[in-house]
Amino acid sequence: MEENLPVDWASQMAAMANAESRQEQPEVGTFSFKAGILSYMGEPIPGGKIEIVVLGCDYENRYFPEEFDADNIQSPLCWAFSADGIDMAPPKDLVTQPQSETCAACEWSQWDSDPKGRGGKACKSVRRFVCIPATEVDAIERAHLGLGTISTTNAKYWSGFVNKVAATTKLPSWAVVCQLTCQPDQKTIVRLSFDMVHPLPEEMFPALMAKRERALEILRKPYAKREEGWDKPKEPARKRKF
Repeated sequence: MEENLPVDWASQMAAMANAESRQEQPEVGTFSFKAGILSYMGEPIPGGKIEIVVLGCDYENRYFPEEFDADNIQSPLCWAFSADGIDMAPPKDLVTQPQSETCAACEWSQWDSDPKGRGGKACKSVRRFVCIPATEVDAIERAHLGLGTISTTNAKYWSGFVNKVAATTKLPSWAVVCQLTCQPDQKTIVRLSFDMVHPLPEEMFPALMAKRERALEILRKPYAKREEGWDKPKEPARKRKF
């Protein structure tokens, strides 16, 4: 006669909590590098580094005529996406107010056009990436996606990573695990680093490519157009008591 074994409630509850937590997590989250602190969905990441698989990294030009306002976040007034950065132009049917036929001919894409001075451009040329955490590659179909923006000053470090991966492994950047590191920098405020950890096995490539298709769809989703009256002075925010 078999004896009744004690129920391991702790293990069962932990497994159920993990499953429930995964169901409640959004498909896509966002990375922040503000002040040189690496955060995901508003939560700082210990050590300022994380291992990821970058499934895509596109070029983006974005133009905001006004100062950033955390209480009134807007889409760029004019923007353009590109997989290769060549012949970029704002899609007229999607952009609120195209500033030029092409990005190259736009006055805001010229050096010294930034109203803040310092010789920069008013229209910022950045890189947008989409990735999955390396801890979820074994369940890649259900892996969560993360979006982030690489600033102009840090774009060269991403390019260096891509070229190094290609030269040493003969693989595209999305076929290796990358360690993303973020730290403060006195000169550029934020310093990003991209370092290869190891290549992914060939048997993972079919699932990886399928996940990449979905990731690129999200990465290239157009911005929402600004609402009518976006340029009207907004009323001053009321101070909250609590």
